[in-house]
Amino acid sequence: MGIRAQRKAERPGEILEAAYEEFVLKGYAATRLEDVAARAGVTKGTIYFYFESKERVFEATIDELSKGPIAAFCEVELAWTDDLRADVRTYLDRLYDFMAQNPRAREILRLLIAEASRFPELVDRHFDQFSSHLIEPLRTRFAHAIARGEMPEASIPELPEVVLGPVLSLNVLMLLFANRRSLDPARYMATHRSLLLDGLLSRNGHGPAQSGLGAWTEWRRLPDSHRGEMLTAPMGAGLYELRLTTGELVLITASRNVASEMIHLLPDGTGPGLGAKTSERSFLRKHLGELEYRVMGCATFEDACARAADADASRYRFPA
Repeated sequence: MGIRAQRKAERPGEILEAAYEEFVLKGYAATRLEDVAARAGVTKGTIYFYFESKERVFEATIDELSKGPIAAFCEVELAWTDDLRADVRTYLDRLYDFMAQNPRAREILRLLIAEASRFPELVDRHFDQFSSHLIEPLRTRFAHAIARGEMPEASIPELPEVVLGPVLSLNVLMLLFANRRSLDPARYMATHRSLLLDGLLSRNGHGPAQSGLGAWTEWRRLPDSHRGEMLTAPMGAGLYELRLTTGELVLITASRNVASEMIHLLPDGTGPGLGAKTSERSFLRKHLGELEYRVMGCATFEDACARAADADASRYRFPA
């Protein structure tokens, strides 16, 4: 191929790269094709030679520049195993890693959200691509897990979308705040994974209460998600108990959602316990690095309350 022919073949890609930069910088409405042409080093007429309108430039920009991120995610074929928890953990890790390594995918998402009413068919097309590559494999794995009794049957058919919702939420938060507010993706990911694995999958014999409902787990150190440690607790009714590493019992509490409530105990500078009394809050803050916990899943919140009431309150610094 001659130099002129090669440059002609490369020009549409250069135009779309320039258009992407302009759309990200100014948004669709404020972007002018004159500015795209100047950034690409071509004339406005050259753009019209390849694309009939600004609308077509936008559509082609989204279509073409999405191919790379989608292809990158699909490079490694999903290899499901017989371990549902390991499969879900691997899937989420891969998805979050992909998001962190592909900022362009976030910007394309922002453009699609901003222009959804103007380009509904484009949005639908990209959702279908997203669904086929991200949602449907997870839906298939969950269906297989339910058939094998690895997890309870979901009450909603949109379970994969619900599972992936926090990933989309983190994308949106990162787009909204950029560097203006502190976001810790690693902590966010650890919390999402903990709530999912120890909530949705806690009844399948691989969750935190390995002896089933009504049995305490072993004692664990209160985790630090900044080091990749995760909270392991049921996302449902139950109890949690805290003690110091010296063995002194500190707290026993019944909860409607153990995992959700215990998230506020983690050493992130905002815990512990939103409902904790001043004396409890002060003590727990002071001893966060010395605390251990164990949890018990219960069939109902009333059952959890009854079990907490049966505990010897005199043994705890802060009884239920």
